[in-house]
Amino acid sequence: LTTTVRRNKKADEITKQIVAVTPATMEAYASALNSKVDTVKFVTVASPSIAGLGYEPLVAGAAAGLEMGEVSAPVAGNRGVYVLQVVNENPASRPYNEESEMGRLEQQYMSAINQFIEVLKDKANIENTLVRFF
Repeated sequence: LTTTVRRNKKADEITKQIVAVTPATMEAYASALNSKVDTVKFVTVASPSIAGLGYEPLVAGAAAGLEMGEVSAPVAGNRGVYVLQVVNENPASRPYNEESEMGRLEQQYMSAINQFIEVLKDKANIENTLVRFF
Protein backbone atom coordinates (compact mmCIF):
# COMPACT_ATOMS: atom_id res chain seq x y z
CA LEU A 1 0.00 0.00 0.00
CA THR A 2 2.83 2.40 0.86
CA THR A 3 4.48 1.71 -2.47
CA THR A 4 1.26 2.42 -4.36
CA VAL A 5 0.68 5.71 -2.52
CA ARG A 6 4.29 6.77 -3.09
CA ARG A 7 4.06 5.84 -6.81
CA ASN A 8 0.80 7.80 -7.19
CA LYS A 9 2.28 10.89 -5.51
CA LYS A 10 5.34 10.76 -7.79
CA ALA A 11 3.05 10.36 -10.80
CA ASP A 12 1.04 13.41 -9.69
CA GLU A 13 4.21 15.50 -9.35
CA ILE A 14 5.52 14.43 -12.75
CA THR A 15 2.11 15.04 -14.33
CA LYS A 16 2.09 18.58 -12.93
CA GLN A 17 5.56 19.18 -14.42
CA ILE A 18 4.40 17.89 -17.80
CA VAL A 19 1.21 19.96 -17.77
CA ALA A 20 3.23 23.08 -16.88
CA VAL A 21 5.23 22.62 -20.10
CA THR A 22 2.83 22.72 -23.04
CA PRO A 23 4.87 22.12 -26.20
CA ALA A 24 3.25 20.85 -29.35
CA THR A 25 5.70 18.08 -30.28
CA MET A 26 7.10 15.05 -28.51
CA GLU A 27 10.67 16.27 -29.02
CA ALA A 28 9.83 19.55 -27.31
CA TYR A 29 8.35 17.64 -24.35
CA ALA A 30 11.50 15.52 -24.11
CA SER A 31 13.88 18.47 -24.22
CA ALA A 32 11.81 20.51 -21.73
CA LEU A 33 11.71 17.63 -19.23
CA ASN A 34 15.24 16.32 -19.88
CA SER A 35 13.87 13.02 -21.13
CA LYS A 36 13.85 11.07 -24.39
CA VAL A 37 11.38 10.07 -27.06
CA ASP A 38 10.98 6.35 -27.65
CA THR A 39 8.81 4.33 -30.01
CA VAL A 40 6.98 1.11 -29.17
CA LYS A 41 5.13 -1.20 -31.53
CA PHE A 42 2.12 -3.46 -31.28
CA VAL A 43 0.15 -1.54 -28.65
CA THR A 44 -3.41 -2.87 -28.42
CA VAL A 45 -6.20 -2.86 -25.87
CA ALA A 46 -6.40 -6.65 -26.09
CA SER A 47 -2.75 -6.98 -25.03
CA PRO A 48 -1.85 -4.36 -22.41
CA SER A 49 1.72 -5.66 -22.06
CA ILE A 50 3.94 -3.28 -23.99
CA ALA A 51 7.41 -4.31 -25.11
CA GLY A 52 9.99 -2.43 -23.07
CA LEU A 53 7.42 -1.03 -20.62
CA GLY A 54 5.73 -4.08 -19.13
CA TYR A 55 2.10 -4.34 -18.09
CA GLU A 56 0.59 -0.91 -18.78
CA PRO A 57 -3.18 -1.21 -19.37
CA LEU A 58 -3.84 2.53 -18.90
CA VAL A 59 -1.22 3.41 -21.48
CA ALA A 60 -2.58 0.86 -23.97
CA GLY A 61 -6.12 2.16 -23.46
CA ALA A 62 -5.05 5.78 -23.87
CA ALA A 63 -3.15 4.93 -27.06
CA ALA A 64 -6.21 3.23 -28.51
CA GLY A 65 -8.26 6.40 -28.08
CA LEU A 66 -5.82 8.72 -29.88
CA GLU A 67 -6.08 9.93 -33.45
CA MET A 68 -3.06 9.75 -35.78
CA GLY A 69 -0.52 12.42 -34.81
CA GLU A 70 -2.43 13.61 -31.73
CA VAL A 71 -0.33 14.18 -28.58
CA SER A 72 -2.00 12.83 -25.45
CA ALA A 73 -2.31 14.31 -22.01
CA PRO A 74 0.04 12.73 -19.44
CA VAL A 75 -0.94 9.14 -18.60
CA ALA A 76 0.17 7.73 -15.23
CA GLY A 77 1.11 4.10 -15.78
CA ASN A 78 2.54 1.41 -13.53
CA ARG A 79 6.17 2.31 -14.24
CA GLY A 80 6.03 6.01 -15.07
CA VAL A 81 4.13 8.89 -16.58
CA TYR A 82 3.83 8.81 -20.36
CA VAL A 83 2.89 11.24 -23.09
CA LEU A 84 1.75 9.40 -26.20
CA GLN A 85 1.51 10.11 -29.90
CA VAL A 86 0.31 7.67 -32.55
CA VAL A 87 2.77 7.67 -35.45
CA ASN A 88 1.59 4.57 -37.30
CA GLU A 89 -1.69 2.70 -37.15
CA ASN A 90 -2.51 -0.73 -38.47
CA PRO A 91 -6.25 -1.35 -38.57
CA ALA A 92 -7.16 -4.41 -36.56
CA SER A 93 -8.09 -7.51 -38.49
CA ARG A 94 -11.14 -7.69 -36.26
CA PRO A 95 -12.50 -4.54 -34.64
CA TYR A 96 -12.87 -4.24 -30.89
CA ASN A 97 -16.18 -5.68 -29.76
CA GLU A 98 -17.10 -4.83 -26.18
CA GLU A 99 -19.63 -7.65 -25.90
CA SER A 100 -17.18 -10.38 -26.96
CA GLU A 101 -14.42 -8.88 -24.81
CA MET A 102 -16.71 -8.89 -21.76
CA GLY A 103 -17.61 -12.52 -22.48
CA ARG A 104 -13.94 -13.46 -22.70
CA LEU A 105 -13.14 -11.70 -19.43
CA GLU A 106 -16.10 -13.32 -17.69
CA GLN A 107 -14.92 -16.72 -18.91
CA GLN A 108 -11.43 -16.04 -17.51
CA TYR A 109 -12.99 -14.95 -14.22
CA MET A 110 -15.11 -18.09 -13.92
CA SER A 111 -12.08 -20.26 -14.71
CA ALA A 112 -10.09 -18.57 -11.94
CA ILE A 113 -12.97 -19.01 -9.48
CA ASN A 114 -13.24 -22.72 -10.34
CA GLN A 115 -9.51 -23.18 -9.83
CA PHE A 116 -9.75 -21.37 -6.49
CA ILE A 117 -12.63 -23.61 -5.34
CA GLU A 118 -10.66 -26.74 -6.30
CA VAL A 119 -7.69 -25.54 -4.24
CA LEU A 120 -9.99 -24.88 -1.28
CA LYS A 121 -11.46 -28.40 -1.59
CA ASP A 122 -7.97 -29.92 -1.65
CA LYS A 123 -6.88 -27.97 1.42
CA ALA A 124 -10.09 -28.58 3.42
CA ASN A 125 -9.56 -32.33 4.11
CA ILE A 126 -13.21 -33.16 3.48
CA GLU A 127 -14.16 -36.82 3.50
CA ASN A 128 -16.94 -37.81 1.11
CA THR A 129 -19.32 -40.23 2.87
CA LEU A 130 -22.22 -40.06 0.42
CA VAL A 131 -21.50 -43.64 -0.67
CA ARG A 132 -22.73 -44.94 2.70
CA PHE A 133 -26.21 -43.47 2.18
CA PHE A 134 -26.87 -44.53 -1.41
